[in-house]
Amino acid sequence: MMSLRLTIPNKIRAAARILGFSAALAGLGFVCWAVYELTYKDFTAIVAPVPDSGMTLVTRADQLGEGHFGAARAGGRRHQGLDLLAPLESPVKAAKGGTVAYSGKSAKGMGEYIVIEHGKGVKTLYGHLDERFVETGARVRQGDTIGAVGKTGNAKHSAIKPHLHFELVIDGTPVDPASQEWLARLYTIERPPRPPANRQATGGR
Repeated sequence: MMSLRLTIPNKIRAAARILGFSAALAGLGFVCWAVYELTYKDFTAIVAPVPDSGMTLVTRADQLGEGHFGAARAGGRRHQGLDLLAPLESPVKAAKGGTVAYSGKSAKGMGEYIVIEHGKGVKTLYGHLDERFVETGARVRQGDTIGAVGKTGNAKHSAIKPHLHFELVIDGTPVDPASQEWLARLYTIERPPRPPANRQATGGR
């Protein structure tokens, strides 16, 4: 009975085929990975975290306070984010893609809230949510629905209009999300006048 023997050239050709097949698999794997990663790429600097009306976002202004960045708060504090008016239970979207650093309840007035890390020292925070649809550690794409607008935390007061508290933090420092570099690049930001107040502003951070 004849036995099959590979000559040196045949061994080289067989090894080359195996290596070529392995390289093709590795290349296919890289292409699949690249396509997958591409779906997490931000194609714009930022998107509105709440539904916009004709590309217009409106900040909160009620008897208990205003929602623009730096607005006065009780105790000499200043507002560190942007309160964007939105109907209760309307969708809240990730302004940028990233990883959920925290999804839970705040002990400091934010109620149900989410923090997303976007890399390069950039984070966004979404506060006073009615519901959270993502858990800590989840990866989200820009524009993914991560929760719903609510009135949790110190936004429960009946005089406070439903809104999303939205913060943008860069290298540990709060930055105005309505600045020209961010939301104002793509959206018109309306800041209505505040109605006459009958008590000191206390709502939100």
